[in-house]
Amino acid sequence: MSSFARTVCTIEATPLERSLGVRTILLQMMVTLDGYAAGPDGALDWIEVDDPELDAYLAELLGAVDAQIFGHASYALLAQYWPGAQQDPATPGDALLAPLVNALPKIVLSTEPDPDLPWQPARRISPPRSPS
Repeated sequence: MSSFARTVCTIEATPLERSLGVRTILLQMMVTLDGYAAGPDGALDWIEVDDPELDAYLAELLGAVDAQIFGHASYALLAQYWPGAQQDPATPGDALLAPLVNALPKIVLSTEPDPDLPWQPARRISPPRSPS
């Protein structure tokens, strides 16, 4: 039996915002019950990686969105695995998710002047620079 909770934070665009092209943002994160996204030293071993129910939920969620938003560090970490997961998935669920994850445009929020973005399609968005 799966132990994940199907909680997604949705920030709905208002009718005016939608008329201006603003889109709805969904936030999906895996966190522990006490609010941690990683264990000591960044360990992710608490995440159940072979969960068919979670995989089906994530496939449904990925099929309903038109882009993914990542911070630079998360993008770099995920870019090491997902491009190759279509040919060499670690789990049956990854075989299901890899084509969806890889095809979606990736928006990378980064202050890096010229980050390497090998996992395409991807583009960088930087915060506006304040005048000195």
